[in-house]
Amino acid sequence: MSTANESGRPISFIVPAFNCQDTVVESVRSILEDNLCANDEIIVVDDGSTDKTAIILAELAASIQAIRIVTHDRNRGGGAARNTAVAAARHELVFCLDSDNLLVPGAVAALRFGIGEADAATFREARFFGHGRRRVTSRWRYRPGVSSLADLLAGHVHPASSGNYLFKRSSWQRAGGYPELAGALDTWGFGLRQLATGQRMIIFSGRALSAPSRPSIVLGPRFKRYDPGLDERFEAIGTIH
Repeated sequence: MSTANESGRPISFIVPAFNCQDTVVESVRSILEDNLCANDEIIVVDDGSTDKTAIILAELAASIQAIRIVTHDRNRGGGAARNTAVAAARHELVFCLDSDNLLVPGAVAALRFGIGEADAATFREARFFGHGRRRVTSRWRYRPGVSSLADLLAGHVHPASSGNYLFKRSSWQRAGGYPELAGALDTWGFGLRQLATGQRMIIFSGRALSAPSRPSIVLGPRFKRYDPGLDERFEAIGTIH
């Protein structure tokens, strides 16, 4: 964990979780690896899981002080789980990490310090991997700078398609939260709402995010990965989560 002096503005990391017993531990622990600072928190929403996710989350909460678990009594979908998490967040900065994603050490630091007066900050490159983490099968590149509504509507190659980025709680409020009837398009719909309400989403250049440790996010069985690139990986190319 980083020290308070290194932390800058505190972040609420939110993790929507549904039947993710095989991936959620690794995802949560990746937040602890030089991404979680002294005043940060982790909020995991168990969205009515029917496997061993609830048991695993209880064990994590018992061993990691920064974690809070919120439970839905039934499965309500990704949008609702994310909204519940943000509503429970104590901090203005929120980073959404799916329960099959992994943050490599230091990945969030540039976003934490760089978001400034913008409403959201994200990485600029998405790489898609096969079943081995070293083989890149495809990649998305976002234009560095301020992303517009036109950029989002131009195609699915946009940070909103994954939803794993830093944003402000006030941005979530202005956007009206994540759409809860959009199914797997809940994160895309949230990005649409943000940009349609005139909010500023910054896409950092590779240089702005470069670091010797090459921080990245890697996703569980689906392996999304964010590098100071940064890269994102899905099991099935073109699938939006």
